[in-house]
Amino acid sequence: MTTQLKKLLVSLSLARLGLTILLSLVISNGLLAQSTNWVGGTNLLNTAYGLSSDSDVVDGATLIVTNGGSLTAGLVNVGPTNRATLTLLTNAAITVQQLLATNVIIGGVTNSILNFGASGTGSGTLITSNGTGSSYAFKLLLASNAWTFNGNWAMNGGTNLFSNAATNGGASQNNSTPIYVGNGFNNAQVSVNTNAVLWLAVPTNSMATNIPSLIIGYGNATNNVVTINNGTVIITNNIPFSAPTLKPGQNIPITLGSSVGSFGNQLLVTNGARVFLACRRDAGVQGLYVGSAGSGNSVIVAGTNAAGQKAMINMFTERLQTCNNVAGTNNWVRVDQGGVISNATIMMYNNFGYLYITNGGQFYAGGITIGRIGFNSGLVVGGADSAGNKALLYSAANTMVIGGGSVSVTSGTNPGTNCFARVEAGGLITNVTSINSNLLSS
Repeated sequence: MTTQLKKLLVSLSLARLGLTILLSLVISNGLLAQSTNWVGGTNLLNTAYGLSSDSDVVDGATLIVTNGGSLTAGLVNVGPTNRATLTLLTNAAITVQQLLATNVIIGGVTNSILNFGASGTGSGTLITSNGTGSSYAFKLLLASNAWTFNGNWAMNGGTNLFSNAATNGGASQNNSTPIYVGNGFNNAQVSVNTNAVLWLAVPTNSMATNIPSLIIGYGNATNNVVTINNGTVIITNNIPFSAPTLKPGQNIPITLGSSVGSFGNQLLVTNGARVFLACRRDAGVQGLYVGSAGSGNSVIVAGTNAAGQKAMINMFTERLQTCNNVAGTNNWVRVDQGGVISNATIMMYNNFGYLYITNGGQFYAGGITIGRIGFNSGLVVGGADSAGNKALLYSAANTMVIGGGSVSVTSGTNPGTNCFARVEAGGLITNVTSINSNLLSS
């Protein structure tokens, strides 16, 4: 063999080796389109994989994204034909335009399973976007009676839908399917961003009787936060098709801090966000429950978007309630500049529950009760915004009760002590027909 031929063969071998190394690096870094069908066994993904143009299917298999791994795709469909599970563990991520898990049959097989945390177990980062903006970014049909998310989820567009196929038997409006953010877990984060919708609903014409609801902080769970950042949330307890004569369900749309060990959990509605909550629509059940058993939980509604739209919670006459009659302390709600809460009945139970309406914030209320079966609960209204608009509490021609639980405080019904309402400079309470109180500070 001549010297020149040997040099040529060596060069070709090196070139082939270099190409192999390059392809290996490209694949391991997820730089090639890799539309994939995972159709058997348990598959571990611990490297970067996929492109936003990919269309992936997990069918008859388990796919676990773990240990620094990431999955990127335009579409991921879990269990379209056969039972399948997609699991996202800590220190891992899924970025997808559409994530579908909808092959569920009432009373039959659950073919589509998303495992994004369990009680006390964390999850990774999920980003849903629906890049086309024309359909679902996330759609999960639930056959179980609960679902947990214990990670970080950014909804960056499209409709993110939880709907329900579960039934506990009978046409009852009291069955619940809670969606937990922070189930025995700390520091879970969910963000509903611009052009994104989070919607919890009973499917159209569904025979399901369970009603989905959102619980932020369950069990020993602290500092879990749901932020609605110029997005939209809809939880209105639709009437099941199987029970058309019933009122909408009695399950509370949003609860923060539902257990004694749930502390410091928060709902933040900001930057022109819209939140629509309804339960029975008769002021007899909570629409937003802040600290049903836990302490130090909070709601903040504040901020306008670029178009001047104010952040808003519309509650369709339901109760906004802090604490309950035996548990929960130091829970609070703040409506600040650029924020509005409307069509809510204010009900502040137990001890150290506070409602602050400040810096031009607005609250349009039905009934107002400060300090029912408790002490040291308070209402503060004060401070104008930058345009000079006063902080406002507008009552729909109702009596304000301070330190009690009925219009007639002297009757001794559900008494409260050391409770107060304070109107500071730049604050206004209007359209209240009368005030019944055992302690009024002004």
